This record gives sequence, C-alpha cells and structure tokens, in this order.
Amino acid sequence: MEKNIAPDLVILYRGDRTLMNMYHALIAPAGATPGRDTAEKFVAYVTSADGQKIMAEYGRDKFGEGLYNDMIYARRYDE
Repeated sequence: MEKNIAPDLVILYRGDRTLMNMYHALIAPAGATPGRDTAEKFVAYVTSADGQKIMAEYGRDKFGEGLYNDMIYARRYDE
C-alpha cells in the first residue's frame, strides 16, 4: 500500500524474531535438474553485494523504506 493512500498508518512494532519473514534459496546437487546451474547463478547474485542492495532498496521510492531486509539484518535473528 502506498503511503499516500493511508498516510496515518505507522509501524507499531518491529524487531521481534517472530516477525522476521525470511526466504531461503536452495540449490540442487550438480546434475540433478536442467536449471540447476541457473539457480546457482541466481543465488550467487541475490547474495552478492549488488543483489543485497537491490533487496534492501526495493520499494523505498514508492513506500519511503525498503520492503525487504538484507542478509546482515536477517542474521541478527539466526540462532
């Protein structure tokens, strides 16, 4: 939702482990599927500095802050 649609909405709470929405990317063993090498390249890009910058900045221009957190932020919730 764009901020101008509901400008009075505010974030009430953040920073709790139960609110983290983590995504995981798995790569099949070599030769397991025809797209395996493409998947490996995708994961390498998403986890690269350029990929993480895109993730962190996505939505910032439209919503005033990024919609996703980068790996560094998410690692605070690893156990």
